[in-house]
Amino acid sequence: QMSQCGYFFVLSLLVGSLADGDRERSPFDDLVASLCAPGQHVQNTLGTPSLEQTQTRSIRISITLGADAVWLTNSDGTIVAYSSSAPNTEAITMHLGQAPPSTLIAHAHYPSSLGCMTISGTARPSWAGELEAFNYEASGGLHNLTDASSGALDKTMPNLTFAPAEGQGTASWQLEPALFTPLLIIKCSESSEVLLLRRFERARWPSLSIRHSWPFSVAPGCLHVRACLALPSGPVGCGGHP
Repeated sequence: QMSQCGYFFVLSLLVGSLADGDRERSPFDDLVASLCAPGQHVQNTLGTPSLEQTQTRSIRISITLGADAVWLTNSDGTIVAYSSSAPNTEAITMHLGQAPPSTLIAHAHYPSSLGCMTISGTARPSWAGELEAFNYEASGGLHNLTDASSGALDKTMPNLTFAPAEGQGTASWQLEPALFTPLLIIKCSESSEVLLLRRFERARWPSLSIRHSWPFSVAPGCLHVRACLALPSGPVGCGGHP
């Protein structure tokens, strides 16, 4: 019996590069081309698909109920992942075979009963894309650390537990009131792939010291990771394992 959340079949691109550039031929092109095309005067009454990166190589796509296919492209139109979804699925998580490109676009196709149409979302950055576009000053970052004690700096250093064989890790970090940082990232030292990215706002920064932990997935072949906080002095707030 099919569960309430439905089922889906996901294929991801395992060969070539997922980076943005010239459009490349994809194994999924024929699958998309085989989907029915809309007739004339079809109005879109369905929602636009949206996406967000949730783990190292996982992208969650939210769609309107009833889609029979969902796929991801990079900014140049190369299809990097494809899913044949059940009609009662409203969210799909796609696991890519490589690091996601900087920009992703979600597409959802609906069968003839819903107008036989394809709806494309807006271009959204992956974690790598967010990091490329990150602006420290525009994000409210501190200009100096004169109000921070050395003890507060020591507490702010991220702590990592890391198990490459299990493909999992955890970053633990203490948020200090006087040490606002707009960004926390964890990267693989071998490939520079972003394993975790978290953004913060000054308006929501805690007024009391509080410790947070974030689990993250480790990409295959990654044996060393590094956690960094965005602070004005650069190396302060960065730690590595080992």
